[in-house]
Amino acid sequence: EEGALKRALATALNIQRKYPDNVVNNLLVGRLYMYRRMYSNSEQAFLHILKVSPENQRVHYYMSRLYLRTKRLKLAEEHIDTYLAFDLDKNYRSRALYAKGLIYSRRKNYAKAEQLLEEAWKLGKLKRAKRRIEKIRKIKAQQGG
Repeated sequence: EEGALKRALATALNIQRKYPDNVVNNLLVGRLYMYRRMYSNSEQAFLHILKVSPENQRVHYYMSRLYLRTKRLKLAEEHIDTYLAFDLDKNYRSRALYAKGLIYSRRKNYAKAEQLLEEAWKLGKLKRAKRRIEKIRKIKAQQGG
């Protein structure tokens, strides 16, 4: 994955041909497709995971990220809410709250976005959450609120 997305995808697809129901590899395939902006393929990989492993938690996080990238915010929120319903450690929960904050930011619901991002910051000390909060506060100040 580290900068060689095309080669990583080729390798992961080769493994997928041998082990089509391997959840870990399919998560990687879905993410690689997403990073390469091959969103339909990414979605199919993630949906396949749900078919073979319906209890998989992590796939919901990545599906949320995929749907956020493709501006399907309702689906993004449904999947992040499903993910947040699991018993997650604080680091995973923090990242999920950050993702949900991004969804609300895209909807221009800055108050809710700020609340979620503050929660992400307090829980996991994510620097990107802190930066996003500052960005939202600037937007709110420019809008007079």
